[in-house]
Amino acid sequence: MAQFDPIAVKTGIPTVFGTDTPRIDLAAVAGLTTAALAAGDACQVNGALTMQKASSASTSPIVGVYDGTSGSVVREGVVVATMAAGVVLANGDTVYLSADSGKLTNVKPTYSVLHEVGVVVDAASRKILLQPKPCVVLADAPWDTPLPQLTWSSTTLVNVAAEPDQNALIRETLQDNVQRTFSGTITFNPAAGAVDGGLDTGVEGPSTWYYLYLVPSTGSNAVLAVRGSVTDPRTGPTGYTTWKYIGAVRNDAGSNLLSFWHWRNRFDYQTMIQVAYDASPTVGSLVATDLSAYVPVTASHARYGLSCTTAGNYGTVQFFIDGFTGVAIGYMRFYCGTNAGGYVLDDDYFPNSVPTPTIPKSVTHKLTNAGCAFTKLYRVVNGWHDGWLTSWMTP
Repeated sequence: MAQFDPIAVKTGIPTVFGTDTPRIDLAAVAGLTTAALAAGDACQVNGALTMQKASSASTSPIVGVYDGTSGSVVREGVVVATMAAGVVLANGDTVYLSADSGKLTNVKPTYSVLHEVGVVVDAASRKILLQPKPCVVLADAPWDTPLPQLTWSSTTLVNVAAEPDQNALIRETLQDNVQRTFSGTITFNPAAGAVDGGLDTGVEGPSTWYYLYLVPSTGSNAVLAVRGSVTDPRTGPTGYTTWKYIGAVRNDAGSNLLSFWHWRNRFDYQTMIQVAYDASPTVGSLVATDLSAYVPVTASHARYGLSCTTAGNYGTVQFFIDGFTGVAIGYMRFYCGTNAGGYVLDDDYFPNSVPTPTIPKSVTHKLTNAGCAFTKLYRVVNGWHDGWLTSWMTP
């Protein structure tokens, strides 16, 4: 039943003149590798001479439709083909390769690559008459939209949607050069497990950073879903080769998502977090503060501050970039008061935006002027700036 075009794929440059044998015919005899295919999938042949689901981003020609038998790909004739989700057919419709690999649609593409595959002869049974035509390279895909905004909804749920002043449609090009979309609001719940809207793998754990990614939905390759992962974007989510990082969230020891505000590449905790308390602070020496539990590895800057009680004189605190402690990048000054106890508590927690280039994330400070009598030093974090986010894209 299978039919193959004898000039579709060749070996390339022959080592001996006259030996450029049509490999597609030989592979057909032995049976092509079709393990990744399902019956009804439109097919292309990849560089390894293996059948793959046809990709609308590729200019490789459509070979045919897989009929469910290993090595049997129908090149011509009437076949039952798989349609993309939501496609409503009518007899006589022209069908094209959709953005959902291997599936067809009656909506003619307007950008990227156009693959015309055939004509519908029986809409009810999704039978089409195969008439693959040479692909046409169209204009470049439209610009991606700005990355979505993350909104803390509850201790178990984060909403993912367009910024308030933007169109509800989110459109992103992933690593395979295919644009995918979602509209409205999708959600992330780590307790949901390894599903769309949940994790990439495994189950929720306490005191964990989750890096959120837009990935192809399991229901449709043309649609974006959100997945959380303990793996940061230096590697990406487990099980995915195409994804877009959109931010990080953390749960506490009770597996409650910490509340936050998000705007483009800035995240602020709704409640300031005390990182450390020193009843007798170290003066005159560098002191490093581990921030790995309070800012993600994607943070370019931590919003970090200190407050303390002083007596007898003024004092200063210097801030240093972790790993570059030769020169301070800034300082805060604390003044004494003359209240009844001779002490004043400086309540200025206003956080400094301190660069955090190293991993694990850390900030270093030094208190100066021992005569100040520093006591009750509080170290706090109010949020971070995410250096991995390009939240606003313009032409």
